[in-house]
Amino acid sequence: MITQEYLKEHFNYNPETGEFLRKKNKIVKTIGKREYRKINIDGKFYKAHRLIWLYTYGTWPDDFIDHIDGDKHNNRIDNLRNATNSENQCNRTHPKNNKFNIKGFYIKRNGNITYYTGTVSFEGKKYTKYINTEKASLEEATHIIKSWLIQKRKELHKDFRRD
Repeated sequence: MITQEYLKEHFNYNPETGEFLRKKNKIVKTIGKREYRKINIDGKFYKAHRLIWLYTYGTWPDDFIDHIDGDKHNNRIDNLRNATNSENQCNRTHPKNNKFNIKGFYIKRNGNITYYTGTVSFEGKKYTKYINTEKASLEEATHIIKSWLIQKRKELHKDFRRD
């Protein structure tokens, strides 16, 4: 298993830029343009942010490492924090197929009735707010539900929320 001593012997880390450099001043080759950066050490791939955590603190992360700003390639140590799976999920962005650009906001149909819907999940529970499309315009519903989503995330997700 890789140790902090091994990493400090073979690599340099710049906490201001997040770059991991081999002692020979070569930037470590990584794979994954859209996914997390991975580094090959002795034929095994490791996620760069987990190695950086070990390099900096001397221990492997307890569970997950969360990128505070949501950028999987921003491996500055001040952008990384230890997180549970639930906390890490709180910091996700809205899905790319969400045409409203609001995390947790959807239009749902139930039979002949259509609802504007806001949903927040936390630790396996779902919290939902519905507004009947006949009782509010999209603009009104967006404002009401977005405010509700922000408040609910503050309450449940705390420091790990992403609005």
